[in-house]
Amino acid sequence: VTIRNTGGAPTGALSISKGGNHAAFPITANTCAAALVPAASCSFSVAFSPTATGSTTATLAVTDGASAATVSVSGTGL
Repeated sequence: VTIRNTGGAPTGALSISKGGNHAAFPITANTCAAALVPAASCSFSVAFSPTATGSTTATLAVTDGASAATVSVSGTGL
């Protein structure tokens, strides 16, 4: 997932939170810890490591303290 600051001012410090069956979706790489200046970007990767068979979902939220963006993820464990 890539986050880009398209605004004219720096963001606040970024953080990522997870909801739902988040244990099945570990974050494997993350360059989004600091604030982003205008036109800068960062990214994070999410793996799928099922803890049980069947389908599962989770929500990832990226926030800068003032606003949040969410991403839904899903997978099926075999």
